[in-house]
Amino acid sequence: MNFAFIVDKCIQNSFQVIDGKAYKMSDETPYEWHHSISNECTMGPFAYPFCFNGYLINWPEWDVLPTIDLDVIFLVIEKNTDRYSIEDVRKKYPNAKIYATIKELYFYDGYENRINLFNKADGVVIPYKDSIHQLFPKLREHVNKELHFLPQPYDIDYLYNQFYKQQRTEQIFSYIPPHPPRRGNTEQFADYLGKKYNVPVVRKATEYSPTQWLDFMKAFSRSTFCVNCDPEPQQGQQGIQSAILGIPNLGGVNDSHYILHPDTATNDLDILEEQFVKMLDIKYRIPIIEESFKKAHEVYSFEAVQNTFQTIRENN
Repeated sequence: MNFAFIVDKCIQNSFQVIDGKAYKMSDETPYEWHHSISNECTMGPFAYPFCFNGYLINWPEWDVLPTIDLDVIFLVIEKNTDRYSIEDVRKKYPNAKIYATIKELYFYDGYENRINLFNKADGVVIPYKDSIHQLFPKLREHVNKELHFLPQPYDIDYLYNQFYKQQRTEQIFSYIPPHPPRRGNTEQFADYLGKKYNVPVVRKATEYSPTQWLDFMKAFSRSTFCVNCDPEPQQGQQGIQSAILGIPNLGGVNDSHYILHPDTATNDLDILEEQFVKMLDIKYRIPIIEESFKKAHEVYSFEAVQNTFQTIRENN
């Protein structure tokens, strides 16, 4: 499969993945950025080219889209609908199947523009299983084709091998995302649990720097609990990282929380405290950790996403 993820605007440079490593399309030098661990691993939507050994094309970098052989395109047009169109992509890559997808949950250029893209595409793959339909209940009604759930992929083996720690200090990681509305009651609740149950609390903000994710993962992986009371129905990268590294995630209503941490996918602090107390018993905690890790492999691993998309492609 010759694959490209085309985005109408993002902060990344266009790159190609060859043998699991990213290289700039402009000069073929190794490429990494502050959303990546190295040029071998990244997370979020930019992991699609790693999963399918293809390209990221950041459209504004190109006066004319690059001439490459493509048969599958994931297309995002969310911020520049007045400048770019699916018709431009079809004209450049007439042999490719175009699957519209979502990079950001909310609509920069309006709900109708997103529906228009979905309806013109050959297929639609979205990285939300349930939460997007709770927010936009008429989405299925307005789109003229099936909406397929396709998670953003994770290189689980790489992340586990790089960051999993067998020996750790019993401590609570208080997750601080860069956008304050997504913090909810995280910091207050983590401090409450730490003080009441005499468990240390640590924090590491995801500050923008060239090594932000590497620094974050090193700090996060030392903990045994994660408090993350995100009130927004986002995809939930932190919940996936928690499952991969064997760290129970307490709180939040992200999509991944319901899949990987169903007993603690809530911001009801009484329920979360009750679960936290139970998990202080390691015998109670271990099966929860094992089940979350197993589910992460089944849903978010490269192999799982490749197999899911192959099924979508065969039936589309």
